[in-house]
Amino acid sequence: HGPWPGRNIRRSVMEMVRQAASGDLGGALEMAYRHLALVQAEQAQAEAAARLLERWASGTVVDSTARPLTIGRAARLLGVTADALRTWERNGLARIPRDPHSGYRQYGSAEIGRLRVIRMLSRAGYSQMAILRMLLQIDGCPGAGLRAALDTPRPDEDVHIAADRWLSSLAQQEERATGLIAQLEAMIQRRER
Repeated sequence: HGPWPGRNIRRSVMEMVRQAASGDLGGALEMAYRHLALVQAEQAQAEAAARLLERWASGTVVDSTARPLTIGRAARLLGVTADALRTWERNGLARIPRDPHSGYRQYGSAEIGRLRVIRMLSRAGYSQMAILRMLLQIDGCPGAGLRAALDTPRPDEDVHIAADRWLSSLAQQEERATGLIAQLEAMIQRRER
């Protein structure tokens, strides 16, 4: 039963179900505990990204690049591709100033800080739509309801993936994992009788 927030979580559940269906309830229980740990690790990463976002949105400096960087240097610094940076710019996540003489992009500390937040949120599982929604909120009204903006699509948005409700999806997955563990333990108890 979905939606599943991310391939790793879905894959983990499917392996656990296959293990249980094969009759190895002890193995399935072991996988259920690993699954719970996976969900909790995803939650920790999502929370860390949200905390960095809140610090950045409140004006805390998250980068100290002295001179503007070219796109290649910015990509290397951030550990992403130049294409990723162009995509984020094209999708409205960042506005990068251009050198008036050469027309090349210039990544200063403000841009690098914003891109660090985008990269971390993206790696934590947030969709680009969720990130854009939050960035637009920050740009319009800094500091107001950032976690809600990340986790709550607007009524006019067509949401098809769990990543647009990442925080609440992970909380639901933790509840499901705990329920699976209880169910497997009960099945093992019944089998032992």
